[in-house]
Amino acid sequence: MKENKINWPLLILLICIFALLIALSFGKLDVMEELSDRESFEERRLRAEARNRRLKMLIEKKQAVKKKLIRKFKWIYFSLASTFILFIAVIQFILFLVHSNIIIWDTIFTSGFLFLYTIYFRKKFSLIELVKFCEIKIQNKVFGKYVTIDEQIEKHQEEVKDLEQSLSATVTAHPTQLLEIKSKSE
Repeated sequence: MKENKINWPLLILLICIFALLIALSFGKLDVMEELSDRESFEERRLRAEARNRRLKMLIEKKQAVKKKLIRKFKWIYFSLASTFILFIAVIQFILFLVHSNIIIWDTIFTSGFLFLYTIYFRKKFSLIELVKFCEIKIQNKVFGKYVTIDEQIEKHQEEVKDLEQSLSATVTAHPTQLLEIKSKSE
């Protein structure tokens, strides 16, 4: 009787070639790619549209927060400036009622203010620097964790533009799939 002889060298060669093909195609070979391509396109498009809507809502919320913070800042800044002016006017009025020689008291008050300013800031008095310093301090208190809200809004707007461009590019690239999607939704 004739025995079936297995050609071992050929079998080992085929196994090595098969193993080499698998090793070379790590993650690149996808048998189901053609079948799932249409679904993955629809899913990606839907995810991009959902992200676009969420970003637009987030931008609207951040712009509303920014408007509220600016309104709050202006109100506090105006009230502090009004309080300071009212304080100076009351002191002037009291000094005028107590002493008829207001120029002396005015000079004493101004020199005392300049002395305290020089001690606190250790530099010469500058009204513009004082106003800027107060403005920065008030902004830091009012805006707090929203200091970078402008950059965040700009970043989100750029991302929305990129998403809209990619969505419009996918619509022009796959018009047949878009028609299929519309017919499914109807």
